[in-house]
Amino acid sequence: MERSEFYPNQGIPEGFFDIDESDEEDVNNASDSNDDETIKSESDIEDDRSLDGEERLGDVEITKKRPFDGGTEPVSKKKNKKNKQLDPKLYKPPTVKELNQLRETENLFNSNLFRLQLSDQGWLKSINVKMPMKQQPFEGKGSFQFIKPSAVSIVGSFASNSCVGPDVCIDLAVEMPRQCFQQSDHLNERYLRKSALYLCHLAGTLQSCHLVQSASFRLCQGDPLRPLLEVRPVGKLGKRVVVALRPVPQSGVFKLARFSPEKNNIRPSWFFTTSDAIEDPYPPTPHHNHSAIQDLATTANQEYCRQALEGHPNIKDGIRLLKVWLTQRKLNKGYGSFGGHIVAQLVSHLVLQKRISVLGSSYQVVRATWVYLAQSDWTNFGVSLAEPSMGTPPVSEFHQHFEVVLVDSTGYCNLCANMSKETYERVKREADLAVRCLDNPNINSFQVLFMTPVPFYRQYDHIVRVSHLSRLETDQVRQLDHTNHTLPLAQVPILATLREGLGRRVTAIAVSLEDTPHWSISIDPPASADSLTVGLTLDPVHAFINIDKGPTANTEEAEKFRDFWGPKSELRRFPDSSICEAVVWPVITLADKRLVCGQVVEYLLASRLGLKVTYVADQYETLIKHSKVKPADFEYGTGEEATLAVLSVFNELSKQVRELNDLPLEIISVQGTSPVFRYTDTFPPLATQSRPGKKVTKDGPTCILLNDTSAIGMAPRWIPVIEAVIQLALSKKWPNDLEAVRRIKAAFHVEVAKCLSQQCGLTAQPHPNFLDVLKGGFVFRLRLAYPREVGLLKRHVTPHGVTTYVDTDESRDLEKDIVHIPTITGAVHGYVLSLRLGVCEEVVEIEGVFQSSRATLPPLFLATSYQPSGVVWTKRNPTLQILVRTAMLAKESLTIVEEKLFSRHFDTKLIFRPPLDVYDVLIYLRPLLNPRRLEAVDVNKDQPLVNLPSYQYHQGEKLPVAGFNPVQCYLQELRETYSEFALFFHDSYGGQVVGVLWIPAAMEVLDFKVSALMTIDLY
Repeated sequence: MERSEFYPNQGIPEGFFDIDESDEEDVNNASDSNDDETIKSESDIEDDRSLDGEERLGDVEITKKRPFDGGTEPVSKKKNKKNKQLDPKLYKPPTVKELNQLRETENLFNSNLFRLQLSDQGWLKSINVKMPMKQQPFEGKGSFQFIKPSAVSIVGSFASNSCVGPDVCIDLAVEMPRQCFQQSDHLNERYLRKSALYLCHLAGTLQSCHLVQSASFRLCQGDPLRPLLEVRPVGKLGKRVVVALRPVPQSGVFKLARFSPEKNNIRPSWFFTTSDAIEDPYPPTPHHNHSAIQDLATTANQEYCRQALEGHPNIKDGIRLLKVWLTQRKLNKGYGSFGGHIVAQLVSHLVLQKRISVLGSSYQVVRATWVYLAQSDWTNFGVSLAEPSMGTPPVSEFHQHFEVVLVDSTGYCNLCANMSKETYERVKREADLAVRCLDNPNINSFQVLFMTPVPFYRQYDHIVRVSHLSRLETDQVRQLDHTNHTLPLAQVPILATLREGLGRRVTAIAVSLEDTPHWSISIDPPASADSLTVGLTLDPVHAFINIDKGPTANTEEAEKFRDFWGPKSELRRFPDSSICEAVVWPVITLADKRLVCGQVVEYLLASRLGLKVTYVADQYETLIKHSKVKPADFEYGTGEEATLAVLSVFNELSKQVRELNDLPLEIISVQGTSPVFRYTDTFPPLATQSRPGKKVTKDGPTCILLNDTSAIGMAPRWIPVIEAVIQLALSKKWPNDLEAVRRIKAAFHVEVAKCLSQQCGLTAQPHPNFLDVLKGGFVFRLRLAYPREVGLLKRHVTPHGVTTYVDTDESRDLEKDIVHIPTITGAVHGYVLSLRLGVCEEVVEIEGVFQSSRATLPPLFLATSYQPSGVVWTKRNPTLQILVRTAMLAKESLTIVEEKLFSRHFDTKLIFRPPLDVYDVLIYLRPLLNPRRLEAVDVNKDQPLVNLPSYQYHQGEKLPVAGFNPVQCYLQELRETYSEFALFFHDSYGGQVVGVLWIPAAMEVLDFKVSALMTIDLY
């Protein structure tokens, strides 16, 4: 092989043969020994007796040398050349074997004359490959030479037959021969840079190979010091298989003790360019050491797994399931993740410790692992997989430098070195939840645990995106340890600050593990992540408290409290007469209380640490805020205050109605049925004064009436009615005739209206089917509920005189209004979860009914403990077409949210704007005839602000025009008239367009038949 064959496009790079005189002898050493102590000075090396004696490389004798600055220099025993005795063996002609070896060595750039300094990387341009790791600082001692691998072996999950898809990753350990290394390569990133350069040479060679489709770099577990070379083979195999090349040093090149957590392998004088660098004694660099020792421990850890897993396919199946479980929760990729290698090592440990039976099924393997994880505490009591007699560093030493400790079988490598406490606690929570799912016989646990993705942002109440991490100032000790890796440098103080600042407000803090991207071998590696995503699970008891009570004044704890909170801390006297430090967060509405945690986070991270914070919690709440309506009595917020005002007035009205006298039957309860009673009304009613207008309304005896509807040019102000049902005491005097029941109900409405007017001074207007009452500025619509009326509506007498009971649309609607809705509303209003399913037997029964009757059930099946049939709410709607359309819109909306959640210009209203191009016909409405136009997604900016005056009771006040919406009247008429031909869609919250879709069957050409004609009444 000629030299130019390594670089087919160019010859040997310029400067390839340039060798610094100071390192001329340094590059002549092909093999150096290592000791257990870190070399700190030249005198230390000279005193090292282990380097004495002669070494041999193949059949070529190498003279005695001593180390010098990472290389070697000749040791001359005598300076007088005249007294030097020449050895005749030195002038003996070389043998054929030696000539062949020298020729091969030269062609492979293995000659001692052809080494490159680490900083001489111009040769990378000739092969169009960029260095896959950042080199800061760039300069460094040592030299690099490429020698073909001494061995290539399959490691990782593929070797143990426990890998999972969809892409199969085959990890290849490419062993770098000992001749590639020098005495002090464990210092100052020399080994890690040599590994990266070794990958570059492999990438340059493989990119022109006919068996390779593509080659790219990727970071191993997000560690910027450990790049991998990923190669996809050509053909169909490349669609499912990727080969990851991992350089590892030949066994014995480095001693593991060099990389123990207490060692320093980054010299401050080399890393820092300033004169105030850290002086001796140097601080340990445990995280940097971890980046290097993972390669050294690869073979030992692979052997550890082989001993435990060989011959046990059931254990391997369990490992696969655990990897799938982690993948669905995004816990196995990224910096500080709970990767598959940790799972394999943990399961192997449990097998060897007899905590998992080799005869057990994969289910038992998974369950035993989850139970162990849920009960473990690696943050305080780390675990070592090494034998106690190996003389390795104690676990306590690892706890001094790492938050989570799981030491591998060598006793020197902490598998969880980069893992944060928050990530480990998240894994524990997920493991505990998984065990509870397995123990619940009514849950399809396999579907939930292994088949359902659980994205990070769906698991937490609030999401925090912290940007500009590089702005955060850190001390030199941590900079040295992490070699200026931005993410861990910022993550530790940020999480510590959030832990202390949020305290009891949250039950969990989690970090999103971002997978590192792939990049082409011909471009520079991507910049280190400059943002961090944190999830918060709120404690419903403490999250909304707006005062943080601190320690008593004038104590040491109070001083620490003030140092942490800064100017936000103040002295405050509490109801128990104590004077303490405190932090007060300003709140006005309940919506503000929900964001107290956001105030805490933004103050601590933005104001105190100088970081940019994007707090994701209430972005969509702008849609339920009245931007153009302002009540006089309170801040509207997101409607909670308006809801509470309605409930307060209704409770007074309910009491007055129950206490009415002179009624034929006692009223035992008044139950609200409107959404406002379930706290789900998008825009709750607002109390205000109502007066008759000049053009639209006119004065009536007890009500404000509409003028001639044919002349209305605009609709009156939208005033919703608040509905409730009246429950009477039982009586046997009710008739069995439906029409008689209705007449009695109408008479009862008249009597209640009269009593409310005479006994309570309220304005009330009776109607045959309901009763309207004005109280506190709200219009309440009360209906008398007689449960037997539903049965009368179902009753049907056949021509043969047989009485049957059949559900009708009218009976279903009445049953929902007077039975089901009051039940659900009462449960929610009483702070009982209305959709809570009952006992396990009930769940099983419902599932059985669903499975056996699925063909006859509606498209949407919604069952609760109150309505186990599952068809009460969905018998007629939605249709299958509407359900499919809704699911499609939800999927697209979710995609938009995922992509744009943290975008600076994310329009939160985007997913609420309907696509109009899908409709066949568009009907545009007159804005002035749309009374709910101020509730629209996109309110006209030119619309003036409506200031509602405070409600003041006055004698003889009249009911306003309530519940009148011309748009809904128009839609009802369209649907009643043209439902056979088209579907009509409209946004009930102020939409200005009606979308029309033709029914395909109505457009078909049919033969003319008189019977097919639609009869139309002529007036």
